[in-house]
Amino acid sequence: PAREENEGCVILPPYEGGEEYLRELAAERYPVVALDKAPDSGYDAPIVSLDYAGGFGVLLESLRRPPTRIAALADPQHSAGPGVIRACRAFGVPAERVLVAPVQSSETAVSQALDRLLAQNPAPDALVCPSSGVLLKAFSTLRARGIRIPETVELAGAGNLEVLANLGIP
Repeated sequence: PAREENEGCVILPPYEGGEEYLRELAAERYPVVALDKAPDSGYDAPIVSLDYAGGFGVLLESLRRPPTRIAALADPQHSAGPGVIRACRAFGVPAERVLVAPVQSSETAVSQALDRLLAQNPAPDALVCPSSGVLLKAFSTLRARGIRIPETVELAGAGNLEVLANLGIP
């Protein structure tokens, strides 16, 4: 069957949103990935996944980039970190582009991780982050280096949906 084209999808981590929010999204026909959360049976979402690896797999597919040009910051301290790693492996993202580092803690850690990723040849043109905190740090670091988002590097991540939407990030 033909897939419906979407600009992106809403990823709901377990700590965010409730049944009422899911119903609001359903009324607007947003594609939704619900991580470790089972929506009530009446929810007709185009996409539902119950684990981090499945959710981040959907996010990787939404980037529409070759896996060899995607990179990920996977924080082992964050509950989504292992799911990001599994999704990247399953999607074919090269191991050297999945940087496992405790980046949740500081902008300096994110900046150093991004420097290592951007030094690769070819440099990644898409970056997946396990949380909005990491994504916001990556966003500000890339902007400070004059890298255009999303033209040069596309960002995608899960976390605080309002923050991500304000940045125009799927």
